[in-house]
Amino acid sequence: MCESRGRPEEVALDGFVEDEVTEVRLPAAHVSASYANPEDPGGLERVETVVRTDSLGQYRVCDLPEGAVIHLTPAYGPHAGGPLVALAAADGDALKLTVPVTSPATITGMVLNEATSALIEGARIVLVDTDFRTVTNAAGRFSLEDLPPGSYRVRAVCAGYTGSVHEVELAEGGNVAVVLRLRATDLARRGTCSI
Repeated sequence: MCESRGRPEEVALDGFVEDEVTEVRLPAAHVSASYANPEDPGGLERVETVVRTDSLGQYRVCDLPEGAVIHLTPAYGPHAGGPLVALAAADGDALKLTVPVTSPATITGMVLNEATSALIEGARIVLVDTDFRTVTNAAGRFSLEDLPPGSYRVRAVCAGYTGSVHEVELAEGGNVAVVLRLRATDLARRGTCSI
């Protein structure tokens, strides 16, 4: 990483690059930075530089004119991330850049009444120990999209019903279909859940 020359009115931008889906930091990613040349009176000439992230996925772009509008674009191998526009400031926060390296996965499925095989509308679908949630539609079906690959425990929750947890393993870019069965208790409403 570069070391700032410490000239007056020059600053550095710091940040990190991570995979958009898994949020894993990416070492050896490239960050392109460009801004209008302050010495060009017409403001049409651009200054461009490319830096590389270190082993922790961190980058630093040095010797930027304070107050300049900087366009940052990350890349990791053949994968390019979307641009980010930032203001070069002495006390700026670390800027996160993302690159879509990993293809997201999907879990689709349906929720059934175990005794009658009727589809259950309005059941809450939860990936245990995560923030991923959805609700079954009128046909008792659901879809959880843009999931990082990995192991998950899927659970359907519905007032008046009990059920078990279903374990799934998601491969990169994969789609896993599940059928979740719930057992009705005395409090179960017919075919729907209260949301």
